[in-house]
Amino acid sequence: MSRKLLLPLVLAFSAQAVILLLLQPPVWGTNLAPPWCVNPGGTGGCYARIQEAIDAASSGTVIDVATGTYTEHLVMKDGVSIHGQGWLSTTIHGGHSGPTPTVYMLNIWAGTVLSGVHVTGGGTGITATSTQEGGCIAIWYAAPTIINTLVKGCTARNGGGVFVRNSSPTFDNVSAWWNEAQQRGGGYYIDGTGLVTLTDSSLFAGTNGTLVFNTAGWDGGGMSLSGITATIMGLRVWYNTAQGNGGGVELTNAPNQVLFALNQINQNSATNGGGVDAYNATRLLWGLNGVDRNTAKHSGGGAQFSQSAGLIQSNWFRTNT
Repeated sequence: MSRKLLLPLVLAFSAQAVILLLLQPPVWGTNLAPPWCVNPGGTGGCYARIQEAIDAASSGTVIDVATGTYTEHLVMKDGVSIHGQGWLSTTIHGGHSGPTPTVYMLNIWAGTVLSGVHVTGGGTGITATSTQEGGCIAIWYAAPTIINTLVKGCTARNGGGVFVRNSSPTFDNVSAWWNEAQQRGGGYYIDGTGLVTLTDSSLFAGTNGTLVFNTAGWDGGGMSLSGITATIMGLRVWYNTAQGNGGGVELTNAPNQVLFALNQINQNSATNGGGVDAYNATRLLWGLNGVDRNTAKHSGGGAQFSQSAGLIQSNWFRTNT
């Protein structure tokens, strides 16, 4: 293993973990009157619906959302953060009521945080009729921070779990399970210009940072990335399926640096590039990843790199077919 590659990766990951700890929101926001809280009964002066609290709040507010299931769609507001009690306790459910994401973010900038929630029920629940971009969460022209959140059981055209376009979000421990995309990115679809950070700073604790059982009708069962500058570290990309390329990860037309390190890419399947498919990615830094037991019908059981360049070093490939 190259010490040259290992030291920068460790330092980068340590710095990222410190930054994310500093970004963790307090339970209460800076605006303390009225109390910025939500619970299912709307008791104790709290709101009964999360969107009502968002609409009433101003920038700098952190809204504390109690344990419960909230059946609604959210449009986030710049500077207004949502803090749930953990993804096993606080659920935002879109109800599969139509082709729309459960949580929508437009022009949301740094300092806006979504944390501690389970987001589900986006789209119609049927892939063919989910014509919108983004099933659970859609992010457009924005730079929010999303922490300790599960996106599960959503459907969309692209980005069954999460859709990102021309944005610079930070994700830490945002797991994606059982999401479906008609086209690309069963778990995540991220494209356009932007600086994206997608990590699990706990490094494989419990089910943190897992992308599992997501499917894409075209490419990128676990995630599909295009055009962006990205840091992707500490994830487990398991059991995802694409009908086309990149069962675990699809990376295309990426002229900017993509650092992909300390990830596990296991037991994914596709036509080409069972674990990973990279095309025209010219500044790859790909190291210390485990690529194991992935399958491809045609070529690249573990990984397929076409017209791509960069540093690919100190990875483990085994039992791919």
